Amino acid sequence: MTAELSRRTFLVGAGAGAATAVFGVHRAAALTPTPVPAPSMTTTTGAPQLLAAHCCVLGAPMAQPVLRAETMQVSAVVSEPAMVKVLAWPADDPAEVVESLWTPTAKGLDAANPVNVAKFRMAPGTGAAPGEWHWRGYVAKLGTSPTAELAAAYSTDSIVRVIPARPAPWTAAAFSVAAGSCTQIAHPGQSDRPIVAAGSIAAARPAFFVHMGDTSYVDTWTEFLQDTSAHLYTKFATGMRRHFLQPDLANLYNMIPVRMVLDDHDSGPDNSYAANVYPQARRVFADIAAGTSFNNTGYELTHPSAPSYDTWASGAAQFWLLDNRLWRDTPGMHPQSFNGQGYASQLGATQRSWLLSSLAESDAPVKIIFSPRTFKEFYAAGEQQEILDWITGKLSGSPRVNGTVVFVTGDMHAGAVWKLSPTRPVYELLCGPIFNTTYHTTTALTDWQAAWGYQTRFLNTIDGAPGRAISFAWGRLDIGSDSSLTINLLRDDGTVLYSEHIDQNPRLPIRTAR
Repeated sequence: MTAELSRRTFLVGAGAGAATAVFGVHRAAALTPTPVPAPSMTTTTGAPQLLAAHCCVLGAPMAQPVLRAETMQVSAVVSEPAMVKVLAWPADDPAEVVESLWTPTAKGLDAANPVNVAKFRMAPGTGAAPGEWHWRGYVAKLGTSPTAELAAAYSTDSIVRVIPARPAPWTAAAFSVAAGSCTQIAHPGQSDRPIVAAGSIAAARPAFFVHMGDTSYVDTWTEFLQDTSAHLYTKFATGMRRHFLQPDLANLYNMIPVRMVLDDHDSGPDNSYAANVYPQARRVFADIAAGTSFNNTGYELTHPSAPSYDTWASGAAQFWLLDNRLWRDTPGMHPQSFNGQGYASQLGATQRSWLLSSLAESDAPVKIIFSPRTFKEFYAAGEQQEILDWITGKLSGSPRVNGTVVFVTGDMHAGAVWKLSPTRPVYELLCGPIFNTTYHTTTALTDWQAAWGYQTRFLNTIDGAPGRAISFAWGRLDIGSDSSLTINLLRDDGTVLYSEHIDQNPRLPIRTAR
């Protein structure tokens, strides 16, 4: 059984199987809602309100994929077409205020239903390490002239948002980062359900949070039109806005910067790949979600300033954020090969080459790779071997990567920690979903426990033995001032399900300057 088929065998949708068994195919089709336009994204007229805002600090200067200064990227969700600006300042020096220009909200592709989100970057250095930063957003009527009239016309939600302190790159200091995936947002018109993990992540005060995709499952919202590019754009924009307006997530993003990447439910059809992703969905992500490195007007995958993958550094750690959809090979084909095994890559040749070369170039003692798809389950055996051999030299005898390496993954609606090498500190932390009511069967977890190989540490069941998975979990990585690393898998309420401490041995030097 292939990994792709096994995923569908393992996932048990709430009531989906039962409906097919009782009513048959024709009955199920009769229950499908008649498509209607997505609800309007405008909720006020002539009095714009700031409904939610979030930010990311795009990474410290790195050679790949794009040389850039550390800077703050902002996204603000507004109640109607408007203009937005942000003031940001170091927490210990409130007089040093950085002010953005007034930026109009995006129109999107549907002129009758503009997206009403303003996304922009602050001046380079805004939000930079090591100190804590505070920031506030302001809105004004669209078209208001930048004069005294504008100064008297703006409003704000009065929330002072936070970018927590974190160490500058290549310095020895303790800090934490958090990660998770899969947030099943209620459809418009339905009540929001609590997302408990969001409060636990905020309470942990990580330096940043990485959301590894599947932000709303908008692709399953069959009641909304998707027969034209404009309708499809509006449908995905509705879902992305709803993600940022969900109260628990909104509170999290008020306190913690976020890095984001697409997964299949954000990018196109279920189990999507480069050849069938929706360009409109990619544009929605670029228009709305802060924490995305790509942003070019043509939304071209290979544009030099627009790769969806990225790398950055903080303290003793370097981070990689991968994309398993926009660059992924077509399933069933075998354009890549390693050690005599042909395979379809989860990364694509370009992204994989970038990952391997940048891992080899890095002398960071801790290397953390955020991959939306589960490495041990969804990466083909040949690609797993190629990546792990590059790191460990198990097959070639030529290891090219030093330090501790952790793949932090999602998508699979389960949690696990296991060691990927018998001789080197190379691990995978599978953490999620943050909130999703699709569970795994007992048989699935038993099969995984047997099949996942070397030193499976933990599956997120109540007692640690194979059984029905706890649906809601997230991950936290604690980087020590001594370059040690602690991997934590937590229940949504913050209970630690599993923790493992890894000392750096031999200890690698920390550079004081880049």
